[in-house]
Amino acid sequence: MDRQKDAPRCLMCGETLVNGRLPRKFCDRKCRNDYHNKEVRQVRLSRLRVTNRLEKNYAVLRHLTELGIEELSMPQMSQLGFAPDYFTSCYIDGDTRLCCCYDIQFRATPSRIYDIKQVKTEFEE
Repeated sequence: MDRQKDAPRCLMCGETLVNGRLPRKFCDRKCRNDYHNKEVRQVRLSRLRVTNRLEKNYAVLRHLTELGIEELSMPQMSQLGFAPDYFTSCYIDGDTRLCCCYDIQFRATPSRIYDIKQVKTEFEE
């Protein structure tokens, strides 16, 4: 049996782990730190993408409320850069969804968004 072939490998660089206690996952501190920093970076980037998408949706909805527009079709919303799957809360109400993007509330069906309005939050006086 080839011990080198069956030996565990570093999760970061893939080097064979031959010395030290078992079960080791990394060959040294640098690899351990790099691995965990990579994990944290991926989570942070994922959260940032969602946050950016929510902010874009909020900007579109806020602009519509400022113009007094309360209803648009989904294709029109998509042209404005709105992504209907990103919101901060949503409740199913029959065939429609009652959704919020921060302090802007709207109802959504597969074909349109309507009743777009800014609502008071519990933090406002």
